[in-house]
Amino acid sequence: MCRAIVLLSLVVVSIYGDVFDQVASQGKSVLNGAYIRGETVRQCSCSEQTQCVENMKAQALECIDPCWRQFTQVTDRPDDLRKCFDTKDHLLQNFLSCFESNVEACVPDQNGPSIQKVNITEILRLTESRLGQKKDQLSSTLVAPIKKIVDAAGDFALCLKTCFLSKNANGYCFDRVGCQPMVAETKAKKSFKQCTRSINWKKEAGELCDCAVKAGLNDLNQYCPMFRLMGNRKPHRH
Repeated sequence: MCRAIVLLSLVVVSIYGDVFDQVASQGKSVLNGAYIRGETVRQCSCSEQTQCVENMKAQALECIDPCWRQFTQVTDRPDDLRKCFDTKDHLLQNFLSCFESNVEACVPDQNGPSIQKVNITEILRLTESRLGQKKDQLSSTLVAPIKKIVDAAGDFALCLKTCFLSKNANGYCFDRVGCQPMVAETKAKKSFKQCTRSINWKKEAGELCDCAVKAGLNDLNQYCPMFRLMGNRKPHRH
């Protein structure tokens, strides 16, 4: 929902692809757990979807400033750290455009079919729960300095979610418009993988690592050469 946390997540996903596969494999259970039994809603037109996505992005962006202070746990120069992610904003925009064009969650006009309605708040809660479980598993294998950074990122994400939910306490944009996107699990997973693989995220991780060290995350310094080496490797051809 926000540039920094999504970009950070994409980099982590690309490095720890097996973790993503495990989380993605649970996507169906998340959706099943969020369906509202007996309720349907119209599938959004693409213009309605864009309108609501932009609204939600704006809300999330308003939450960044108060939540970014979570990174003071790991650096006394959080503003410099934020600039590291801002310089990679174009990569995120390319990814989001790719995902939106491939996932096909909307229809051309406002005469879309009825689809099963989901509880958006419950999707956020269940997703957070699943990711939290995987984060705990990953954290158990990390050295202390990296774990501290991962924990700070987790606190930032939790703050964002809490702030975002408070802005939608009286209903989401999709509720007001009277529609929802239809995101098919298989299509979403395929689109996500296709779009992440179009960018050399390991190379970007190396550059982000160098920038983060300069922004005060000195504990990362010993890992940046590894990220750069991973990024310079040519992909295997099958």
